[in-house]
Amino acid sequence: MTATRNAAFGVDYRNGLAMPWLVGFSSGNPLPQGATWNGEIVGFEPDADAVHGSARITVDMSAIVKGTASFDEMVYVKDGSVWGDGNLAYGLAFDRSYFRAVSGDTGDLHGRVVGNKQEGAIGTLEREDLTAAFGGSR
Repeated sequence: MTATRNAAFGVDYRNGLAMPWLVGFSSGNPLPQGATWNGEIVGFEPDADAVHGSARITVDMSAIVKGTASFDEMVYVKDGSVWGDGNLAYGLAFDRSYFRAVSGDTGDLHGRVVGNKQEGAIGTLEREDLTAAFGGSR
């Protein structure tokens, strides 16, 4: 488990299955025209090897694709070796405080902006080779 301001996230691994989870509340306030949340991503490969790295989520309401999610410096927890090429990147579409991937690397990415003043962003990423949760603070 890891936490960011007004949110917590993590991935449980039991009986051969990784299950990402999120806890946080959406304020219902409009998103800022531009913002960045920095934090981390944590997850498991199908064989239970743990992975972590840095996360960066941005919103730019003036752009066609309204934001980005990037995950960098991704390494295996057990030995610090690089996972894949170490980086993933996605283009995001926003609907109020919720977002989803619409371009970029493979995977199903969903999340939301949380906190009274949109202090946090949390989400999940599910791919064939990784099940993860991520979050960041503004």
